[in-house]
Amino acid sequence: MNRSPTILLVDDEIAPMSYYYRFLEMHGFHLEQKASVTDAIEFLTNKPPHLDAVILDLMLPLAIGAAILPAGGREVYAVLRKKFKHVPVIVLTNTVNDEVLTQFNDPGRTQILHKYNCPPSMIGEILNGVIRDRNLKHPNMRSRNAWVPSPPTSAELKQIPRGTKTASMFHDWVHGALKHIFGIHLGDGAKERAIDRGRKRIDIVFQNLATRGFFFDLLTRYQVRCPWILVECKNYAADPGNPELDQLVGRFSRNRGEFGLLVCREVLNEDLMLERCLDVTNKDKGFVLVLADTDLDFLLKAKARNDSNSIDSFMHERFAKLVL
Repeated sequence: MNRSPTILLVDDEIAPMSYYYRFLEMHGFHLEQKASVTDAIEFLTNKPPHLDAVILDLMLPLAIGAAILPAGGREVYAVLRKKFKHVPVIVLTNTVNDEVLTQFNDPGRTQILHKYNCPPSMIGEILNGVIRDRNLKHPNMRSRNAWVPSPPTSAELKQIPRGTKTASMFHDWVHGALKHIFGIHLGDGAKERAIDRGRKRIDIVFQNLATRGFFFDLLTRYQVRCPWILVECKNYAADPGNPELDQLVGRFSRNRGEFGLLVCREVLNEDLMLERCLDVTNKDKGFVLVLADTDLDFLLKAKARNDSNSIDSFMHERFAKLVL
């Protein structure tokens, strides 16, 4: 059977779940979304012809607009297990404690994830894995695997809400986008990399492997120490300020390098932001380039055209503003 996997998504929070919904559908999954205990149980009771996996929040209202029930997700889970014994479940929760771990201890069928530390790409990989395992154990329930990694897009970025709750989604997208844009010039990269014996963390770290292009020129033409490219991501609605630049600069060192990217959603006051970056350079603290959503959109479009010259020119022009 060559049908798309059907996923039941049960959650009442619109912003993060709409992003999961769009992201997974773009990658070949068919989603059914329910926002209350009543709607989810009704869907399960009617026994849909195909159900390949469930993404379930624990905090749910009895009905849309009603008060949240701390045990709402547990009621849905109980019905689910009676109706669909072998369907894999991903439980999303803000609180992973002993009670939750005990109640949903069902290896091979149920996984528990922290809601705001699990980007959609990870959900996609997990779904494909559990569906593949289920297909092997129960061939009569077979569906095709949907997860096919694809380059990050600006459309995906626009769907990520701004704010701390979705910061991990933003970090995950930025990591994939920068790796896609700069390709073999950067190593695979590590997210949430601990430094200084665990006292500090860097959002993303790439090894500089460039043998040509902008990052190679940093080392050779401009004599900037940058064996590693340090990246800080700020999923704010407002412009990053001095504290955010100071945080990134505080990660610079002789061994790690003195160049970093501050990736944010928008820069409303470009002149002030440039002055802040110049302050860093003029005080011999290093070099910081700021990339916003519109910049990443430009770079992704250039990458789609295989236009490496435009990518290098863009980065060189930004760097020139700091040194000329």
